Amino acid sequence: MLREARDAYHQASQLRGNDTYSLLNEARIELLLSAEEPATRPDVMNRLRRLEHLARFEADSGEPDDEPWWKVFDLTDTLLLTRRVDEGVAELRSAIELIDPSQREFALTSYIAPLRDFLAVEVLDKSVTAGVREAIDISEQGIRAARRAAPAG
Repeated sequence: MLREARDAYHQASQLRGNDTYSLLNEARIELLLSAEEPATRPDVMNRLRRLEHLARFEADSGEPDDEPWWKVFDLTDTLLLTRRVDEGVAELRSAIELIDPSQREFALTSYIAPLRDFLAVEVLDKSVTAGVREAIDISEQGIRAARRAAPAG
């Protein structure tokens, strides 16, 4: 199923051009698949490094978007996964501030699911694993804070 998803994101990237959504999802899936095909990991990591530039451009573009934090989350992942943990964590904190508090729990829950997948398949080195765990912790803190702030209903 992962290979089918990767292929679908690849097709989408051919149609959409330089869009981080499809390109980064394809790279994320390839990183997960590298657990079974370790020889592919260096190429995936190189692609993530290159995608950082596109992700940074999209995150900084200031184009109107109903959910601008997704673009910052994409940047966060490129930084975290390529060993730039401190920068990735800083971008994550910025992204959280962009999320409307009423949508924060949903957005952060969606964001951390793929990070947990990386931990489950053990494809990351120690420093990246620690950074991903930190990103999950920060996101979970944001979820708890959003729950506390939500009106009782």
